[in-house]
Amino acid sequence: MDLQGWQRRTGAGVLTALVAVGIGACGGPDSPLLGQWQDDEGAPSRDQLQLYRGEDHCDWTAAVFLRVAWPPGTATGRQFVRDPEGVVSAELSSGFAGDAVLPADAVRTGYRNESGVQLWLPSGEELEHAYLVTSSGTVEAWPLVDPPMGCD
Repeated sequence: MDLQGWQRRTGAGVLTALVAVGIGACGGPDSPLLGQWQDDEGAPSRDQLQLYRGEDHCDWTAAVFLRVAWPPGTATGRQFVRDPEGVVSAELSSGFAGDAVLPADAVRTGYRNESGVQLWLPSGEELEHAYLVTSSGTVEAWPLVDPPMGCD
């Protein structure tokens, strides 16, 4: 199911998370990425969208992970990572773009956090990146982690 089809069928807002990020502060406890996220109606979005810092015991705290329900409204999810320092993997780090251009087919998801950051996703079936847009207009492209990973 594509994002635009889901939006037409449910009447819900598109899954958007514009994230105001500071390169050095992203992994820290006061990161603007890690604040409360909500949908257009103001409801918490934990079951559909999660952002969390990498695990300390794996030395991944400089990375931030995003899990988003896909297709929207389901329990199935896709995982993306912000890893500019390469603490999770060099391959994922090379897929991150801190000054990206929002693709023409990207759609606003309706998700945002208390810092004004919104999430945008491509409108088609293929999710290779999630786009986080700050209140100042900076766009970050976070690569898809496939298969999803965690720290043991």
